[in-house]
Parts: sequence; structure tokens; C-alpha cells
Amino acid sequence: LFRSPHPPQTHGSAVDLDVMVKAGISAPRDDDDDGQDGKKKKQDFYPELPGDLTWPLQDRLQVKKRIRDSGTPLGFPDLVFDAPALVEDFYDIAYEMSTGLQDMMSIVQEAARRMKNEDWMRFQEIPITNVHMDDQAVHGNYFATKEPTWRPLLQRPKKTKTTCVFLHIGTEPPSPQLGDFLTKLGWYGVCIGPRAPPPGNEDAVQYVDIDPADAREQEKIDALMAPRGGLVPKPVHFALTYVNVAFNARDDSRVLDPYDEQYAEKVRLRAEEDNKELKEKERRAKRLEEREERKRQQEKDKQEQRQGDARPVSRGSAASSRISSKDSNASDDEAGDQTWVVKSAFEKTPLPEPAPKCATGHGKVGITRGERIRRRLRALRNSLAVAINRLADDGSLVIFWPGIMCHPVLAFIAGSLRKLFQRVHIMTPDGAKTWDIYILASGFKREKAEDQTPGLGGLELKSFFESGLRTDTLDDVMLWTLAQFEEEEELSVGVSGRGIVASYTELWKSFADKFKSLAMEMGVFLLTGGGNDMMRLPPPPAPKKKAAPAKKEAKEAKKADSKDERSSSNPSSGRGVSADPSAADKTAKQEAGNKQPEKKEEPPA
Repeated sequence: LFRSPHPPQTHGSAVDLDVMVKAGISAPRDDDDDGQDGKKKKQDFYPELPGDLTWPLQDRLQVKKRIRDSGTPLGFPDLVFDAPALVEDFYDIAYEMSTGLQDMMSIVQEAARRMKNEDWMRFQEIPITNVHMDDQAVHGNYFATKEPTWRPLLQRPKKTKTTCVFLHIGTEPPSPQLGDFLTKLGWYGVCIGPRAPPPGNEDAVQYVDIDPADAREQEKIDALMAPRGGLVPKPVHFALTYVNVAFNARDDSRVLDPYDEQYAEKVRLRAEEDNKELKEKERRAKRLEEREERKRQQEKDKQEQRQGDARPVSRGSAASSRISSKDSNASDDEAGDQTWVVKSAFEKTPLPEPAPKCATGHGKVGITRGERIRRRLRALRNSLAVAINRLADDGSLVIFWPGIMCHPVLAFIAGSLRKLFQRVHIMTPDGAKTWDIYILASGFKREKAEDQTPGLGGLELKSFFESGLRTDTLDDVMLWTLAQFEEEEELSVGVSGRGIVASYTELWKSFADKFKSLAMEMGVFLLTGGGNDMMRLPPPPAPKKKAAPAKKEAKEAKKADSKDERSSSNPSSGRGVSADPSAADKTAKQEAGNKQPEKKEEPPA
């Protein structure tokens, strides 16, 4: 359709660039063009495969398979929210903007290339399971190095001699290390969750049994944010609040895979097992009820005998009445056993319906299916809402992130909190001992959080928490994400590294170092670079050179030579008398002027 008025030019000849630009023609480029360093660039015949060009094709295929089997481009499955499509979208944006994520992925790809199957499975499992392993050091010195107001906040009870109370809410109680650490500093606490905190601090920590993930206890959660405070009326506001919404991946082992070919058979067997367990529980409950009923009947018989108002009831008649009642309720029990099989599939052990195999991407009505993920979203929503609502002005909020290190929900929570806090850090401690990810928000602006002006205060976050979409059947992980331009803006926070705010780039660089340390503990050395020398051990230190000869011998030889020269030129010595006495005097004066005081040598230690 377009014919250039200029004759074709061969590559390397003189070309009028202005004419080519106006005509929309790009200069051809050969495959063997030189790069900036003058060397020929090697062509990548498999650009879709991860890894370095120097890797063998078999290694690159293995890396691609292992990362693809995880479900996410990170090499780690999204066990908490089960949203691999959203993780991939967020990863594509973050990878182009952050050098820290690029460094981390080079380490992960090298681990997928070098490790055996057993080591690779451990490499994927340890970052998910090894959390809260060093809470005392993390919540003490590590937080203090990142946030300048953290240490004065912890020391407030002892320095101000006032009563300071922290609030801890979530699906898991505080670890024993964290509880002991805060109580020793003089803090009192209130713990809200389905499990009681570890024993040892009952006199300083109050426990309130409320499960933020249970929809049946939503009224109690809403009462905590009411003016009266519900089950926690005092204090009204807390200077420090914790959100610990943690999930154990092993607890989901009972949830069946709807894509399994034997899904229907497994559902039937699961229903039979649950039905047996229910019948056993019902038998125990009935025996206990009969025992209580006999005790009540005995007390009633004794009371009637004392009063003498009515004829005493015989034990035989009571037993026969109980037998007749059992016969009348037998049919009801059999009918209840049949209906329970259906109820258990949705109440006791949630079994997802078989999803269509053609469902890919983000779906038509969202990506969250089943009650398991929505239960986690409800726990996260309730815990965040209560922690922010009960936080005092200029207070601090600590959120434990239960998911993987690169997730759009993490950016959504951090981006939503930046409008209400002075500083928001996303960080992880150094080393491979613990793999916690924390959001540390300091300097809470309560007046701004209560402002109802759209776009300026906390109206958007409050509206999100109180929306009707947070119900059990409508909430979706996709609703917990930012728009693309908002994600880019969130990822650019602290990317320069000049401020004190811990950024995502710093988080991912820390994970790159943690992966290196973990692989070294497993016996695999991961270094930066390419080629086969990735596994080569660092070279041994060069042997130390032998010490130079002592300067004492050289000084003594020099002194001896100078004495010989002076003695030869001295007229009173009787040797070599100078023919010109004036010249001798002149040389003697010059030697006297050039002579410097000798330094005393200290004896060796």
C-alpha cells in the first residue's frame, strides 16, 4: 500500500534518517548487530521461556513447568485468596517498575533450576508455614529501625507512668513471645478471637471470645464499633492495635478439588463419614440427656414423696414412657439423618460445586467461588474495621499479611491506609528464620478518618467496609483490588529509597536475600549472574603474603655505612687526613646540619 519514493538502501550504507522518519520506515537491523559494548548479542530463540540465555533448554523448560504448576508467576501458590489471575496482572505491572522484584525472581528461577523435587517443595512450603518465629526481635528492634516513633510508643507505659492498653484481633491469638514482650514493657491488652491467648499473662491480657470470620457473630463485631463498645466498652480507643488474620494451609486439606475426576465419589464418601460421625455424636448426646433426665426424675420423685400430695411415680412407668418416646422419635431421627447429609456439605465441611472446566481468566461474575475464601475476606474485613475504629489519634496499627509477597490485595490495603496514616511501611525481617510480612502504619489521623468529605477522609474505606457487597454470597477478591493507575501509583511509593518509608522494592530485595539464605541452608548456593558458574562456590581467600623483613636490620646497616663515612672524613682519627682542612670543616658542618635525631626503637612486645 505504501511505496517509498527513495531507492532501497542496504544496511550499513549512508541513509537519510530524516526522510526515513517522515516516511515511517525503520532502519533494518541484522541479527548479528553489535551491542553497546561492541559485542555481538546472542539471539534468544525461546523468548517465552524464563531464565538466562546461557542455560540449557532442558533447564529452562523445567523452570517454566515448576513456576506454572504453582499457579502464579512467582513460583508460590496463592493459597489464601486463590486468585492467580489477579496475581499475574499485578505481577506484570510490578515487574516492569521494581528492580527488587526482578532480583527476587532471578533467585527463584535459579532455585527452580538447581533444586531437586523434594528441595523445591520445601523451598515453596517454608515461606508459608514459618511465620511468627521471632516476634520479640521483630516487634522490638526491627520495627524501631524502620519507624522512628515505634520505640517511644513501646516505652510509653514506663516513661509516662500511665495505663496503656493494646488491642489484638484476628483469627489467631498473639504468640507467647509477643505477649511476654508487651506485658514486660508495662502494656495491658485485650485479645479478640476464636482462640484464647497462651497461658501466662491472664492478669494483664483480657480475652473476648468472638470469631471475626463467623457470620453468626457479626452482631457482636458490629457492637464493638458502636458507641458503647459492645463486649469491650473500655477503653474507648487504643494506642496500639494488631490485626493477625492468619490461615493454616493444612486446614484446607478437607476441601475437595472440583476438577478431580473422582469428585462425585469423594463427595459421597465424605458424606457417609460425616453421617457416621454425626450419629456417634447424637448417641453420646442422647446418653447424656438420658442421664440428666434420670437425675431430674429422681429429684422430682423424692420431692413428690416428701409432699405426699400425689401418688408416687414408679420407675417402671417412667422407663416405659421414655421407651415410648424413643419409638415415636425413631422415624424423626431417620429422616434427620438423610437431611443432615445435605446440610453437612454446606455447613460443616464446605464442599464446592463442580466448576466448569472452561472457566478461565477473571470469569463473568468474579473469581471467588465457595465459602472458604469469602470466610477469609470476612475475617479480614471485620478485623481491619474494628482495629481502625478503635485506634486512638496518633496511634499505630500493625497488620500481619497472610498471603504471598506480591499480591494486589496487599497493595489495596496499604494504599487505602496511606490516606489515614502519616507513614505506611511494607516490610519483612531479615534472615530466613521467620517469613512474616507486616504493614506498619504509624501516626493515625483520626480527625481525617472521621471526615465525611469524599476523596479527603476515610469515607471511601468506611463505605467499603459497610457495603452490601461484603456479604457471604457477593464478596469477591476482585473487589479488593485497585485500578491499574492506582497500583502503579502505590508501587511508586518509596521507590527512590531516599525516604524512611519501607517500599515494595525493599520488601522484594529482602525476600531475594531470604531465598538465598534458605537455599544455602538446604545446601544449594544461589548467586547472581548466568552460566554454569552460578553454582560455583566462592573462591577461597588468597593466602597471606609473608611479612616483609624487619626494618631494624636495614637501619643498622645504614647506620654502619654512615659511621664509616664519618670516620674516614674525620681528621682526628689519624686515617685519611684531608689535604684541605677548610674543605673538611665544610663537609663536617654539612653532615652536622643534615644529621637528624635517631628514633628510639621500642622493644618488640
